[in-house]
Amino acid sequence: MTTEERMSCAFCMETTDVGLSGDGVTLTITRAGEQSTQFVWAHLSCLDERLHRHITRGPWLDD
Repeated sequence: MTTEERMSCAFCMETTDVGLSGDGVTLTITRAGEQSTQFVWAHLSCLDERLHRHITRGPWLDD
């Protein structure tokens, strides 16, 4: 059985094996006024670099 699952980071575009020890998160993006949603994957470090300082970082983002 393989646990390999390769995903590309939405920010740095690096392809990573996220399997059982993935170091990222799946984000759900919905634009205001739109009915559709998009799912993207990102490394936690890439997401943290791009989050605005005023956005609260919960325990899910702490290393």
